[in-house]
Amino acid sequence: MEEEIRRIGDDTKYESSAARVEAYLALVDAVLLGAAPSSAESRVQDLLRLVRYVTEETVVLVVARGVVLQLLERIRDARGSEQKDATKAAASSSTNEAPQSRATLDDASRVAVLEGLLQVLRSRMVSFEDAVKLASEQLAEIYERQEYWIRAAEVLGGIPYEANLPAMDDVYRVRAYVKMAQLYLEADDAIRAETYLNRASGLIGEDCDPGAASRLGYRVCYARILDAKRKFMEASSRYYELSRMDRDVYGVSEQDEIAALGFAVVCSVLAPAGPRRSRLLSVLYSDARTRALPSFDILQALCFMRLVRPAQVESFAALLKPHQLATTSEGSTILERAVLEHNVLVVSQMYKNISIEQLGQLLGVSAESAEMTASKMMNEKRLSGSIDQVDGLIVFSGQQQLAVVSKSVSVDATAAVGSGGGGSGDMEIDAQALSNEVRAAAGANARGGGAPGPEIDVLAGGKGLRREDLELLEWDQRMISMCTELDKIATLIMQRHPKYSAEM
Repeated sequence: MEEEIRRIGDDTKYESSAARVEAYLALVDAVLLGAAPSSAESRVQDLLRLVRYVTEETVVLVVARGVVLQLLERIRDARGSEQKDATKAAASSSTNEAPQSRATLDDASRVAVLEGLLQVLRSRMVSFEDAVKLASEQLAEIYERQEYWIRAAEVLGGIPYEANLPAMDDVYRVRAYVKMAQLYLEADDAIRAETYLNRASGLIGEDCDPGAASRLGYRVCYARILDAKRKFMEASSRYYELSRMDRDVYGVSEQDEIAALGFAVVCSVLAPAGPRRSRLLSVLYSDARTRALPSFDILQALCFMRLVRPAQVESFAALLKPHQLATTSEGSTILERAVLEHNVLVVSQMYKNISIEQLGQLLGVSAESAEMTASKMMNEKRLSGSIDQVDGLIVFSGQQQLAVVSKSVSVDATAAVGSGGGGSGDMEIDAQALSNEVRAAAGANARGGGAPGPEIDVLAGGKGLRREDLELLEWDQRMISMCTELDKIATLIMQRHPKYSAEM
């Protein structure tokens, strides 16, 4: 093989560069078609000998570039597997045509040739920029198919993106950067994924539209990176946006939307407790699609400011990804911290003040952990109150997110009424569900609506006093608010469903 290569290079009968290129390509076809019996390894070595020879400085650049580019095309076309050959043979037999022989290389041989080719070409990158681009794309495609995510991303990263090539415009760069970000995220490398996504972000604009697929990929990567960096509030918002994308424009399926909605709920649960998360929970709860999610139980508990129980935490933990199960600096998991903060907020709804020790008992944690959690939330303006360390007392001030429940019930019930069109039986089911939610939101367990919660000794001014779970004034304010919402809902039902109103 090597002698034949040098003979073509030294032979003076080839009057033009094109003729010499054709002679070299005839050798390539002979190797790929296996005219002579040879192993896969020997074919790889023959092709690499040809590449090393034609890329020497002594070979005319026009000839070298022509041979390398045509070789890459043949390697791309030789990716056929036995399945593709069988398909082609079946198609030929159905049309009574004789099956034509075609060059084939398995993935291992193609990888060996492409890796050797890139190693040779990178020493002369300036002269073979377009060839490096094509070879890198082919090699990355194979690695991706084999799920070697890091290798695929690193190969694409070796493309000279600043080269002055016709196909190397901003649209191509954005698509490549987004692709590399996706590959790194598949390997759980959010740091390098963010690097390439930031590069894409700097190019996307009015003059650079990479297409719907890349725009969607960019948004998915952005949400996943926020998720991996534990910015769960922002990640949840991004996931929820993805769950409401235009199917006709972006080609997303209903399953993809539901999956994104599920990720949004998971991230909202893991987000730090506070007013921002409460508003987000209200939006998610008002989306009827969340009813079918396995995480709906804990979403409902959070939205209606109920204490989250260990059984709910355990079932929800099964839905989390490995990075979402990580342990924080305090020694607890992200989920445990989120649930603890939420339960502190719930307690702040029920009590004016409570001893630190008894708060820990109610939440199932140590007094030190309860105090640290409440202190952190107060410092971050997510909880209103103060801590009296002398008396070991936490005093809650103001109402903590009282509007969340009534707003959630109002939005959800209005959506149920607005989707009318069913019979009175459907309306009765919706009304019953609404009734259950209102009773839960009103604190049925706290005042005669179910099993009583644990009694807590509430300390006021250092003196032991036992009070009801909620002050009468707080109770009246909540009931007035809910009755107002129910009056609005009843009016809406009578306006939109007079038949149902008459039956009532």
